[in-house]
Amino acid sequence: MKRILIIGGSGFIGKNIAYGLSKRGYQVKVYDKFNSFFNPNNINIKIGDFSDTVALKEALVDIEIVVHLVSTTTPAISNENPCLDIKDNLINTINLLELMDSQGVKNLIFASTGGAIYGQTDVSIISELHATNPTSSYGVVKLAIEKYLEIYKKKCGLNYTILRFSNPYGEYQNPHSGHGAIATFVWRALNREAIQIWGDGEVARDFLYISDLVDVIPKVIEFGNKAPIYNIGSGVKSTLNEIIQKISDNLPYDVEVIYGEPRGFDIKSNCLDITLATKDLKWMPKIKIEEGIKKLINYYESIK
Repeated sequence: MKRILIIGGSGFIGKNIAYGLSKRGYQVKVYDKFNSFFNPNNINIKIGDFSDTVALKEALVDIEIVVHLVSTTTPAISNENPCLDIKDNLINTINLLELMDSQGVKNLIFASTGGAIYGQTDVSIISELHATNPTSSYGVVKLAIEKYLEIYKKKCGLNYTILRFSNPYGEYQNPHSGHGAIATFVWRALNREAIQIWGDGEVARDFLYISDLVDVIPKVIEFGNKAPIYNIGSGVKSTLNEIIQKISDNLPYDVEVIYGEPRGFDIKSNCLDITLATKDLKWMPKIKIEEGIKKLINYYESIK
């Protein structure tokens, strides 16, 4: 089985991918600045910062595929310090690409963004061919990394696949991170705390349950990158008000909501066209939003 290094593998997405690949028989190594695994099983944990090129070079030894998940910012905070965003994410990624080349590691799966990268659009569903117009440093840096991957393909034969994820949610997600509306809403509702909405709640997003995201990674490994970029989402959009209603439907009490002023960087509507991933990767999301919310409620109730 393939030997895989997951950079940023102790976070919400990385942890789920690591467990998922390990269960499928892959040899998995996680590189992160902290260890969140209580039961790593056959997962090899390597502690190190993304900026530590010495530790990162060591982690790349005998690796065949790198899954790059690191991002130190979110769309909500990235514009506060764009220079730090560029340093932590873009420059460190370029350093990673140089290290991969020096170690002879030619395969990379990069977690990009299907929300922040396209910006506001006039279409109801967004394909990979749609123009990119990010409104946050987070989206700009993700797009810049995508462009550098193509440079390194030409420069040193990098074989890459870009996955533009929509809005994942599910087990192991930190509801206090400020990244992930469903996780934040569910946690606050379970603790009978008011849910804060910026705007009127009619902002619409494409939400993807984490197990469906995990399932796409071995598909990329198995079927290869027939295309350089794939949208990975549910293909269905839900407004924040609809999400709150679905959460409320699972609780025996009313959920309090506070509406505030809209934020300038928030995109009004975003839903991904996943036709290409369905066709090339033989992948299809299985968990509908109602089931996913119920599963997340059960998970958070089990760890409270």
